Amino acid sequence: YHKKYRAMRQNFIFTCIIVFTIGFSASYAQTDSWSIVQRAPSLMLSDLCFLSGGQHGYSVGNVSGGSGVLTGIFFTTDGGQNWDKMNFPFSNSVAMNGIFFVTPETGWVYGANGKIYKTIDGGTNWTVQASGTSRKRTRGFFLNEDEGWITGGWSDG
Repeated sequence: YHKKYRAMRQNFIFTCIIVFTIGFSASYAQTDSWSIVQRAPSLMLSDLCFLSGGQHGYSVGNVSGGSGVLTGIFFTTDGGQNWDKMNFPFSNSVAMNGIFFVTPETGWVYGANGKIYKTIDGGTNWTVQASGTSRKRTRGFFLNEDEGWITGGWSDG
């Protein structure tokens, strides 16, 4: 009798765990589908960054042509439903390959020729930051507004 009771109890607990797990995960599963967002035809987006709340996002990309490289930076404040072009006065300088924001105001873009630009006012103004190299910058990660890392330069010719 004791073994039968123990087996029934274990089955009941196991069933409760499974039901709870499925119910919990189903209630938080993403049900939205992907949407195509078209911006600047022929612009090749190279990086995307969202802040932890999921509402503020940033993307950077480039298009090459007869007149050189044109960089575009876009931002969203509604989780990607709508995207607007951000001011970037260096858009005709060199290709930007990466973007990273730590707050809606503070972020960096980085790319070819070791170029790094920082904004502290949401993209209204950008300042050049020294990288100490002319190699391409491709990835970045920042802990806060003052500490981070930008890497790259291995396969940039």
